[in-house]
Amino acid sequence: VDRPQRPVEALVRWRHPTRGLLDPADFLPIAEETGLIVPIGRWVFAETCRQIVRWRDCGAPEDLRVSVNVSNRQFWHGGLIDDLQSCLRDSGLEARNLAVEITETVAMRNVDLAETLLGELADNGFALHIDDFGTGYSSLQALHRFPIAALKVDRSFVQRLGSDPRSTELVRTIAMMAGNLGVDVIAEGIETADQRERIERLGCAYGQGYLFSRPVPGDVAARFVCREHPS
Repeated sequence: VDRPQRPVEALVRWRHPTRGLLDPADFLPIAEETGLIVPIGRWVFAETCRQIVRWRDCGAPEDLRVSVNVSNRQFWHGGLIDDLQSCLRDSGLEARNLAVEITETVAMRNVDLAETLLGELADNGFALHIDDFGTGYSSLQALHRFPIAALKVDRSFVQRLGSDPRSTELVRTIAMMAGNLGVDVIAEGIETADQRERIERLGCAYGQGYLFSRPVPGDVAARFVCREHPS
């Protein structure tokens, strides 16, 4: 199984003409409700592929993988695989360069159909990540039925490490289960060196959060992924 050197995630912002740079929470719920999330999602796929190509031109590894969040409507609208394959054809990349992230809540809306869709994605070579793992209502069923490559431990557990013994044991259990099943674990929301040390001791091999970097444009992120980029 190809594994990324670092967890790299595509994030979207809206540069509003009067309000400035807006976070996803300020516009994605409306886009989801109106259906605009589908064309926005296609644009994000295409821009992610273009960015990967630019990174590879400056020395990023051929197997660099970037994860892209897929919303509820985007997952179920019926054209997800076609949208992904179209972007790969246009960019010359392979499916191994993209990971598809969905939440448990999205997948559990219709488990049987989700299992089919996720199976098709996996058969086409896309890695599948379950985002915000542990906050849904059927985590074990997700592990059992879906072809998952990685679990992303929700930041709410990471933030309580050191102050809430239950969070510590939950993260330890998730990491142990995932390891036994051959699934990677990525801890979200790491903000301090102490959290990083605790996450490592609990068995999480990967992490992301402000301790490593805040969200940055692609040219700035090049220093993390491009061998030839000046440090």
